[in-house]
Amino acid sequence: MPRPRPHNDHLREQLLGIATDTIARTGTEGLSLRTLAADAGTSTSAVYQLFGSRAALLDAVYLRVLEEFNRAQSEAPMRDDPLEDLLELARAYRRWALENRNQFLVLVERITPSQEVVAGVVGHAVPVEGRVRRAMDKGALSGPLEQVVLSLWATVHGYTALEVAGVITGSDDDFEAIARATQRGWSPDAGKQT
Repeated sequence: MPRPRPHNDHLREQLLGIATDTIARTGTEGLSLRTLAADAGTSTSAVYQLFGSRAALLDAVYLRVLEEFNRAQSEAPMRDDPLEDLLELARAYRRWALENRNQFLVLVERITPSQEVVAGVVGHAVPVEGRVRRAMDKGALSGPLEQVVLSLWATVHGYTALEVAGVITGSDDDFEAIARATQRGWSPDAGKQT
């Protein structure tokens, strides 16, 4: 009789990876814990021992993907020019999504996290806010902080989501032009007559 696999971090990461790919393809309704366990070469009891429940597994998948996404955002270079700084963040957002399509789909479409997870990540999932504050402090952007953050975020996210979904064939030039146009809409001179 073969020895049972230990329920360790390696198995946990393997299960999270398989679950992420499955959810990206089929949604959460396509995730069977029995199939997940078989794909990982383990038992369903191991899945329950590592995660506790199917809902906890879904939250763990979501948090793992969110952590990877936030890491990519935090690695976006800081520039002296606060508007270029924001563009670096936008580029990092899009680049991560295009390079990690399954994870992006899991993060934004496929999993609705529990209220506990939502409460724990609010404020941490919007790295753009700090860079918008900096741009406002330097006089490069003006307006209500929340509106500026949401419009910049919605622009980048919307373009990226359309591109990931295959609705548009995106290009770096188009992305940059649209991101810059949204920034110009919040410049201190926006709307002033010349």
